[in-house]
Amino acid sequence: MSIWARLKQARTVAHEELPTVDAAAPEPTEIYASELLDEHTCRKCAEIDGHEYETMAQARGDYPEGGGYQGCESEAGCRGTLVIMHEG
Repeated sequence: MSIWARLKQARTVAHEELPTVDAAAPEPTEIYASELLDEHTCRKCAEIDGHEYETMAQARGDYPEGGGYQGCESEAGCRGTLVIMHEG
């Protein structure tokens, strides 16, 4: 198995372990994209880094549950995620 295949497998497992969002939960106070920026970051992920969303529905359009940025061009898979802040 290539290193890229192993990285993609690890990313998939990590994203599958993230908690799902409860539809009845209040909207977060802040939601933004966070991408790991280094020499392996694709152009589209670099462009979305720091993007702020007003609702979880908008955020999940770019970051579906269980995965990174849907526009990622990396053959290893996306290492980005959403940062979701709640009051309290």
